[in-house]
Amino acid sequence: MDPSFTRDDLAAAVATRFDITKRDSKTLIDFIFDEMSGALSDGRRVLLAPIGSLTLVDQKPRRGWNPKTRSIEVFPKRQKVRFRPSSTGRSQ
Repeated sequence: MDPSFTRDDLAAAVATRFDITKRDSKTLIDFIFDEMSGALSDGRRVLLAPIGSLTLVDQKPRRGWNPKTRSIEVFPKRQKVRFRPSSTGRSQ
């Protein structure tokens, strides 16, 4: 059994808890994730109380090895999402 909690699992739980269809709960969850992605793209921090927060951080350009061509390449700078657990989230 896979220990992952997927978006479908979340949709089923929301549908059961609030007595709505699974299709409506998927629409609601997609809307929430889209809003969170938009907030991160705008440079805002997403607070998920009491779990933690999501922020967008810059990564510096780095050198890496391409095993196929056996050459050293420079990977450009990029942004990635960082999750920081809250003090309550860490203790649970």
